[in-house]
Amino acid sequence: MKTIPLLTLICFFTLPLHAQTQLIITPGTQMTFEGQQQMVLNNTRLAVNGTLNPDSSTLILSGSGTARESAILGTGPVNLFQLELDRGADSAQLETNVSVEEAVIFSSGLLDLNGQDIDLGNLGELRGENEQARITSTSTGEVITLQNLIAPLNESPGNLGMEITSTAALGITEIRRGHSAQNINGADGVKRYYSVTPATNTQLDATLRFAYFNAERNGHDESMLALYQSLNAGNTWNQEGLSGRDTTLNFIHLTGLDSLYLLTASTASAFPLEWLDFEALPVGLQVLCKWTTAFEVNTDHFAVEHSLDGRTFSAIGKVNANSPSAGMHSYAFRHDLPHIGLNYYRIQQIDLNGDYTFSPIREVTFAQADLHIFPNPVIDVIHLSLPTHADAEIRLYTLTGQLVHRWNVAGQHFTIDATPYAVGTYVIEVVQGETVFREKIVKKRL
Repeated sequence: MKTIPLLTLICFFTLPLHAQTQLIITPGTQMTFEGQQQMVLNNTRLAVNGTLNPDSSTLILSGSGTARESAILGTGPVNLFQLELDRGADSAQLETNVSVEEAVIFSSGLLDLNGQDIDLGNLGELRGENEQARITSTSTGEVITLQNLIAPLNESPGNLGMEITSTAALGITEIRRGHSAQNINGADGVKRYYSVTPATNTQLDATLRFAYFNAERNGHDESMLALYQSLNAGNTWNQEGLSGRDTTLNFIHLTGLDSLYLLTASTASAFPLEWLDFEALPVGLQVLCKWTTAFEVNTDHFAVEHSLDGRTFSAIGKVNANSPSAGMHSYAFRHDLPHIGLNYYRIQQIDLNGDYTFSPIREVTFAQADLHIFPNPVIDVIHLSLPTHADAEIRLYTLTGQLVHRWNVAGQHFTIDATPYAVGTYVIEVVQGETVFREKIVKKRL
């Protein structure tokens, strides 16, 4: 393999060549830097078809002209230590994916992702982005960072412009920032989004600060921007709302996010309702969902939705809206048969014209201790081993919540004759004092 060393005495290497000039590292060739060298490419395309060993060097894209005249491309892996953009009022572009270990530095000009990715790993970051010098994209492409987030406090992974605060341990978290406008219920959002994939993505109670540049607003009035989130890769979007905004520093922030998926910002004026509060609380054997709104102008009704995984929801109830007004409105709904373990709830607000928004998602856990029900499935006799010897009430429900039978028992063991009951799935509920246990059981044919 042929090696081209760049010795430490060559500390400033410039190629002030004409447009469309290329510096090509051919297949089978290595270009090796030593120490903190700089290579300045003035209106020159870098084609890495062999191997580039960057050490602690900086590649500087300089000059003026079209983005195509200052590009990084090639068939080999492009691994850089630092990449600096110094293009004045002009742009450079990527034509292949690039990995950057230390930093992408913005002195001047725009860097067009052009459908390619910049991988910052777990140490790299963006430095010096501003309105005139920043990442952009004429198509797709993302900037990627991978961080271990343990109770982050105002942490901005990779300095991508999204700050996260949470008392939870999110663990290894991949964050991708892109600049294609997301289609939100038929309308484009701002030209920035974040895709967040934490190892742990429940009960985060996260505060999120979403920054943007004026050039990325995509025609939106920033005084009306709100945060939107998609749980299914952009197929549908929930308006999460906002807790505050700063139109001078260009950010919106929101508290109380239980999970993080695909996030962007868009104008909230299409949905006049404002979510003030939403709680889901265990109350005895039920879950009480309570929410408060303001500025209800066109709201027709609310659908209460339930999920076991926090992503796939189904409606469990409907609450009609109050009379339209700008004042506060309070609503409540009780879920009679929550499941053992985690239960997720959200409220869908539906306008008279069919437009809709979603509340934040809330979680409620119903724990199961030492209740044992066997066999399951059952044919004739159900055996129950209760957690304690305390008096208990046992109830048998259908899946629709209809009470089939109840028993008052004393002692820790109890049997139920299942032969009178139709084939199907039932819910057994055991109440001992303030503790409630629930478990599904299946009745089979003989």
